[in-house]
Amino acid sequence: MSLDVTSRVSLQRHHVELLAERGGGGKVTTAIKAMMDYYFDVFGTTYGSTSFQMHDPLCLAAVFQPDLIIWEQAYVDVELAGTLTQGETVAYFKRPHAPKPNMQISAAVDSERFINMFLERVGNAF
Repeated sequence: MSLDVTSRVSLQRHHVELLAERGGGGKVTTAIKAMMDYYFDVFGTTYGSTSFQMHDPLCLAAVFQPDLIIWEQAYVDVELAGTLTQGETVAYFKRPHAPKPNMQISAAVDSERFINMFLERVGNAF
């Protein structure tokens, strides 16, 4: 899952409030709310962030709901020789003379659908 796709999925403060309401005071949703309040009040204020990017939850959701993601074929390789870029992942999307695609990569996400699913599943379960 590419970082540019996971970066498009952000939890806003009002989402956290909805999650806490759905959770009905449960231990897990109460803990999530406390952590997110701290994030928004301390980290968010310091760095000007008004949202929390949901990288890991989206990766997990893509396992059982792959249709949340728009997938594209691409050739992907890892740079092994560069002094500044060693270990960097390089992807070629529909470029002329690019090698034959060797995997499917994430290109886009239905952010609203993912956030709604996350709030429903976590809020109802905990």
